[in-house]
Amino acid sequence: HVVVSDQRMPGMLGVELLRELKLLRPNAVRMLLTGYSDLAAIVGSVNEGEVYRFVSKPWNQDDLQGTIAEAVTIAIALEASPPPRVAVRPSDDVVALVLDDPTMARAAREMAGDLCRVVHAPTLDDALHALAVNEVALLVCDLESQRVAITVLLKLLKQEHPATLVIVTTSRSDSEMIISLINEARIFRFINKPVNLTLLQSHFVAALERYYSFKQSPHLMRTHRARPSAAVRESTAARSILDKLRSITTRITAPFRS
Repeated sequence: HVVVSDQRMPGMLGVELLRELKLLRPNAVRMLLTGYSDLAAIVGSVNEGEVYRFVSKPWNQDDLQGTIAEAVTIAIALEASPPPRVAVRPSDDVVALVLDDPTMARAAREMAGDLCRVVHAPTLDDALHALAVNEVALLVCDLESQRVAITVLLKLLKQEHPATLVIVTTSRSDSEMIISLINEARIFRFINKPVNLTLLQSHFVAALERYYSFKQSPHLMRTHRARPSAAVRESTAARSILDKLRSITTRITAPFRS
């Protein structure tokens, strides 16, 4: 039900093992342990193995036990009701939201075609407004832009609205920040800059497929719900963003009600 792998092993890296296990047993929940600040491995753990949680060594025993217990609960639920195969269908109601980057927004519109609408939000307030008035399946953002505020937004978004998938682009080599986004914001995919548009398109479609599977089987969203750290929750930026996010809960969660 749960696989906990070290990253540095003889013969096969943990990322490679978890990528293979995803194919062999897709409903197993995968976790990666490492004491190395290896950004490529961290990004690979998300993009290739869809790792549920990244655990830095040395770990806290109580935290690790709690994380494994949570993973077991999720895995048993997935086994009882596996994710359905869902085809992405053209829709004007579903939105992909691109924060800040106008070049990325233009590229997203080309790759989306008629699968969904693409909305460009130049600012954080614009993004919150877009979330309030649209069914947002996917959020694409650049971590270099408004980094602190965006990091807080992503972590709170997955707490309040886990159905929205997030793709981030970055040229930063900040392993600690990437790990925190994996664990607290459940980032769906990372893309290193300069952005490979073919790779972005494949991640884009995969995110829409996952969103539709959430709509069909809402219990699957528990695999993407996250809880930000106390430091994030208690920050001034978080209080402002959280109030706005909670004010739009009814709008965002409506498609997932039985």
